[in-house]
Amino acid sequence: MASVRNGVYALSEVCSSEDIVMIHMSVSPFIEEDIITDAIDVCKKHGNSISMNPCLLCMGEYTTPEYSAKSILRETLVGLNTPQTFHYSQLLEAFQWADSKNIMDKLEPHLTSLMYELGVKLYFSKGSQYNFKITTKDDLDLFNGYLIAKQLKNNNL
Repeated sequence: MASVRNGVYALSEVCSSEDIVMIHMSVSPFIEEDIITDAIDVCKKHGNSISMNPCLLCMGEYTTPEYSAKSILRETLVGLNTPQTFHYSQLLEAFQWADSKNIMDKLEPHLTSLMYELGVKLYFSKGSQYNFKITTKDDLDLFNGYLIAKQLKNNNL
């Protein structure tokens, strides 16, 4: 979240309060134009947007490191991703408030955590299972497989 914060402060010379700022992680490289367009449209309508995917897996509570003793209804869960889209003033005010309260280190290092702390409702925009976050070695394998599949599709193989 520090890099987002630094970027928001750096934009103060070039952004007006109503400018739309889109935040996206470079570790999610498979973003498509329709996701970007929908994020902007939802932000214009509701003041913000966050890319969302429904939860497709069965979910269980992390009871201990060894087992789960309780299920969680997947219909009540969503996967939040980027892009995250806000008016510049909302981002700037959120980080200024967090800095004035000295709470940045007390939150999970995600912009969503800060917005939830402020009581902001985050409005869903289009997501895609293809816009996955590359975090682990397994994700790198998926990344490579997806690139190969796209290449084969583009070559009509």
